[in-house]
Amino acid sequence: MDNIIIIFIVCVILLSYLLQIIPIVVAYKKRTDKSERLVSANQGLTQIFVMIIMWSPTIVLLAFGIMDYIPLSFTFLGLGLPSFWSLVLGFFTPIIYYLIVFIVLKNFSDVQNFKVEEDGRWTFTRVRGLLDKKFPPPKKPIIYIFDIFIGILITTIIYLGPLALGEEIVWRGFLQPIFIEQFGVVWGIVFLGLIWGFWHLPINMSGYQSSTFGKHKLNALVFFPLVTISMAAIWGWITVISGTIWPAVIAHGVNNIFEPIIFHLLSPRISPIKVKIIETAVFLVIGAICLWLML
Repeated sequence: MDNIIIIFIVCVILLSYLLQIIPIVVAYKKRTDKSERLVSANQGLTQIFVMIIMWSPTIVLLAFGIMDYIPLSFTFLGLGLPSFWSLVLGFFTPIIYYLIVFIVLKNFSDVQNFKVEEDGRWTFTRVRGLLDKKFPPPKKPIIYIFDIFIGILITTIIYLGPLALGEEIVWRGFLQPIFIEQFGVVWGIVFLGLIWGFWHLPINMSGYQSSTFGKHKLNALVFFPLVTISMAAIWGWITVISGTIWPAVIAHGVNNIFEPIIFHLLSPRISPIKVKIIETAVFLVIGAICLWLML
């Protein structure tokens, strides 16, 4: 691999680690008790730094481009115009794989915040759609599902999609083609997923990504990197077949909505470690299928 790419990756990781450590230190000082989540200990500051962190890979890439170390163009970074159906694929892919995870988890245990009332109405005690403030959950589930989808779409377009773009320009747009050319499809995706996973290391070690999972180190060092390898395969496949990173940007944004819904709001009545094992196993299977499709 070219030395400039190695230097670039090191700079991306170092800047990310620096930006992650600052809110972690501040949040620890602000917490009133050890059980309080870091993200809620100083909500405003944490969210600002999360936004900057997600754009930090692209900030480094732009700096390297300005210094003429890396040639930049919209086509080179996979920023070409997507087709409508590729965006639809990007939107529904994370919904599908999280529904699979939800169904598997539900088979192992009751999901405490999801109930079907005697009159047929659905009740999500900690998840609200756009209509909930004016109307009760409808008897026809399709209306409730449509309501939730609209909320996810709006949130992705306005907030989470633009944040995800800061990562996807580098992970899928810039580095993925280089890694695949250098190491082949399988190892290229695996190495990219590992770098992406450990790029989150400080904030994961602090417990930010695992509020219901006590073993932060195990999550940060084992489960989370395995999940990011799987995601790198899934979103990498979407990028390859679409020829642009925009479907992966949409998938990334939708993913960041569904992940807390499934694992924090609709958490099943089983131990957090079992949740992590089941989640990781499902993602690895789906990721392996996407890798096979890319060969």
